[in-house]
Amino acid sequence: MADLIQKRFSTIETILKMLNHRELMFRAIETSDKRQGNAVIEAEFFYLVAEYKKGLSAEKQKEVTTVFDHKNLLSAKVLDDRRATDGVTKLWFNSVIIDLFRLCKISLYRPLNKTSLLSAMTPIWSILSDVNEKQLSLIPGTEEYDEWTDTLNAHITGLLGRIKANITKLEQIGEQFQEDIAEEAERELPDAMKLKFEHASKLYRREVQPLSSFLDKDTRYEKGDGILLTIDALKNVFVRNGDLEFQALMTNYYLQYLDLFEPIKAVADNISIYLRKTKEAIAEHNAIESA
Repeated sequence: MADLIQKRFSTIETILKMLNHRELMFRAIETSDKRQGNAVIEAEFFYLVAEYKKGLSAEKQKEVTTVFDHKNLLSAKVLDDRRATDGVTKLWFNSVIIDLFRLCKISLYRPLNKTSLLSAMTPIWSILSDVNEKQLSLIPGTEEYDEWTDTLNAHITGLLGRIKANITKLEQIGEQFQEDIAEEAERELPDAMKLKFEHASKLYRREVQPLSSFLDKDTRYEKGDGILLTIDALKNVFVRNGDLEFQALMTNYYLQYLDLFEPIKAVADNISIYLRKTKEAIAEHNAIESA
């Protein structure tokens, strides 16, 4: 985009206008996710902007050009950085902005695999460890007590929201697999079947199984207990401490996480059935071709 553009929008104006052109950001995030990175290659972003502007009125084209100019995005703090790496210039979007657009489209929710789930558990384990070792105040109402309980609450709530969002996404994918079975997808060409099978297999291995295990009430990891055992341990801390409010809060969290096990198990069952039937169909095709 031309460096001659002088007009700048405030952060609020920029975000509001970006939401009006959210399809462009959806495409940018999809492009970034395919590379499994947090940045968008500037040349690819320029191409997406140019393609998006086709068919728009002259006024709207001008608005898109101005809003998505890298100088405006940097000024509005939508971009954290713009820098060249190995000769390739990349745009590093503010993670809060990216998460906002992910929230607007279920298919863009960032996957929760074993690594990200354990990473989310690390600060919760750390707080529980510090409490057990009496490195944090256990006196309700003190500044330190309020700080660590608020932080704990934020971590547990944030993880709960991410899991719910991912289960919603996985449920939709699982339903699609069920529809493929119902529509006798085995009539598809073998190559298309194999691609779908590989996609479903990877999804099951990378996202569904780790999440299903994570939500099992008896799960333990090398670095600490699973989420339900951890929340139960935290509840016992508040019981011993006589903090009825946080004791009730932990009980509520326990039940909310527990309720998520059945939905993810249903997703796992749907995809497992799809994998089995597709594998049988591929084997049948191969046998026919060999004959």
